[in-house]
Amino acid sequence: MFQTLRSKLFVFFVLVAFLPMIVIGIIGYYSQKEELTDQLETSLAIQTGSLQTELTHFLEERYRDTAYLAENPVLRDSDADMLEKREEVYTFLSSYDMYFDALLLTPDGEVELDTDNEMIGRDLSDREWFTDTLTGNIAMSDLNYSNIIDEPVFVLGAPVYNDDDELIHVISPSFDLEEMQKRLSEYVAEHDESDLGGYGFILNEEGQVISHPETERILETNYFEEKNTSQEEIDRYAADNNTVRPVGDEVHGFEKIDNVAGFDHEWYVGIAVDEAEMFSALNDLLIRYLLIFGAVLLGLTFAVYKLSNYLVRPLQQLVTKSQRYAEGHRDVYEYDEAYEEANQLNAAFDDMLVKLDQREQMDRKSTRVLASTDNGVLAIDRKTGGITLFNRMCGELFELEHTEVIGEYYDDMAKLSPNLRCFFEQTGISSMLSSSADLRAQFEVHCRFGKEERVFFISTSYLASPEHEDVNDEVLIVFNDLTEKRKMESELIRSEKLKMIGEMSAGFAHEIRNPLTTVRGMLQMMQEEAADPQQHVPLMLGEIDRVQTIMNQLMNIANPERFAEDQDEPGDVEAIIEDMLLLYETGLERRGITIETFFDRHLPLPDVSANKLKQVFMNLIQNAIEAMPDGGRLHVHTGREESSSGESDLVTVKITDNGQGMTEETVKKIGTPFFTTKEQGNGLGLATSYRIVEDLGGKIDVQSVPERGTTFTITIPAAKTTVYSG
Repeated sequence: MFQTLRSKLFVFFVLVAFLPMIVIGIIGYYSQKEELTDQLETSLAIQTGSLQTELTHFLEERYRDTAYLAENPVLRDSDADMLEKREEVYTFLSSYDMYFDALLLTPDGEVELDTDNEMIGRDLSDREWFTDTLTGNIAMSDLNYSNIIDEPVFVLGAPVYNDDDELIHVISPSFDLEEMQKRLSEYVAEHDESDLGGYGFILNEEGQVISHPETERILETNYFEEKNTSQEEIDRYAADNNTVRPVGDEVHGFEKIDNVAGFDHEWYVGIAVDEAEMFSALNDLLIRYLLIFGAVLLGLTFAVYKLSNYLVRPLQQLVTKSQRYAEGHRDVYEYDEAYEEANQLNAAFDDMLVKLDQREQMDRKSTRVLASTDNGVLAIDRKTGGITLFNRMCGELFELEHTEVIGEYYDDMAKLSPNLRCFFEQTGISSMLSSSADLRAQFEVHCRFGKEERVFFISTSYLASPEHEDVNDEVLIVFNDLTEKRKMESELIRSEKLKMIGEMSAGFAHEIRNPLTTVRGMLQMMQEEAADPQQHVPLMLGEIDRVQTIMNQLMNIANPERFAEDQDEPGDVEAIIEDMLLLYETGLERRGITIETFFDRHLPLPDVSANKLKQVFMNLIQNAIEAMPDGGRLHVHTGREESSSGESDLVTVKITDNGQGMTEETVKKIGTPFFTTKEQGNGLGLATSYRIVEDLGGKIDVQSVPERGTTFTITIPAAKTTVYSG
């Protein structure tokens, strides 16, 4: 063993240099032990204080989150429905992911909203935190075990007032206790400057563990009883920042949680560190001594081995590099310069490894792309019919494993999978394999997988041979599942149809309401004996007929030919306006509105039915009356003019009021369905009028000045056969 010079030199240097250095290291270790111990205990105490500050901030953040949620304008709105309030609560939970649930309670303590729908209807009025919120304060309960949800909870509560400072709700979000423990653990890990590797925990004033990495100990372990201590002793350790408490094979540091608004409980935050880990710095010191001694020993032996290793070192380095590469290591291995031949050999070897590594990375990347893509990719050898490529998506769709497919004949695999057989039949794989023409094509196919029909977008091409690029050895099929996309398109079309039906139904309802309002007004006038029945009964009968016409239109909407046959004859514009003004006569007098009419008396009949004209004029006159709640003047002017082409006459009607007027922004939006400035409006009256006039090839112009009034000008083409009114 000691026959070689290397072994003899090694023993000599161990005896002369290494053993004395070990003795010096032991003496230095014991001399620094006490000083390092004090430093580590102080560091643990400082870390405990920082953790206490972090937990205090955490509780204050929960207080502010609850206060912010209680100020939500929708929750404070007494008129908001429960669906709107639920959406606001869900928005809060999605914005603050540490909260997993929230309750909305009545002032009597009954749960009327629960995001988990498990506690709706329960009475929580006997909870201490709920009683505190009724006094106007935000409350945070102590951690306790809930028999309702069968797990520990930490509840927050805040009163919700409406704009009249009336208590209408109590909001109570619940946050994830694991998030609090996670924050403690992360904070301990991030601020562990001494690398002690401890963990944080929390006790309440009764000694119960309310937060701990071992969740089974929460509310199940009493620290005071388990560690044979008391609250007074913990208070003493917390007051002395430089004192830690030894507990078995651990040391614990404590700090008392500062006062937090809404939180009236005494909590203690602690950090537990393994005692052996805490004093591992002493072992590290010894290890550093040993490393230094070892380096010195290596330096001394290096001189002895230098000459003997000079010739064999390049080859040894090359062997080492080869072994590491074979084991999968790709780190940079620096060579020591030697004689020229060895340097060239090492450089050539490195060149070869780089090229191999590049090729391997490209192969791995291609494999990952094929495995992770949502497109199905498969390839079939044209000569053998064997499947040469079959990625993950293919396996999921056709219910076959990659290992049982590769290399097998495609027709045999189709027999094992009905889905694959249907796919091959629809794509025409047999003709692709036998065809010599250009295969590049894109098309869609429909396949039935069991009871479900699937839609695929197929892209096909040939794969060239690695040896001969002009020889197409394989057929490549890339496909994408379009089933969900086609379903979404169908649902979108259906949704648009339902939306159109809804708008049409709302329009018909609005038009039915107008004549019913007129009939009611006439009956009211007759009841008050303020109107002549002989004068108003025909008008009421006409309005009832108009309701019947609208209902016929609704029932015949699917039959355009019958719908066109039911249209009545063109009506006299001025006669219709006079009837409308007569209908509103009593209401105009009550409001103090004066009517001024300027009729042409020789107007051509417009190219529109009388019922359509009634809809237009009734909506415009009604809007003018509502614009003058304190009285005013209603001016109606009719006239005629030639169209710009000179082919037909145009009938014009101007309806002017001196009421509230509209802003430019409102003028731009009027005529838009469901846009209204009225509290009880639905935005369909003017929208219907605009649609009727536009369908006739006419137009409605609006001029309005706020506080001065509005003028609507309706222009309608006359009928080809003109009948003049007297």
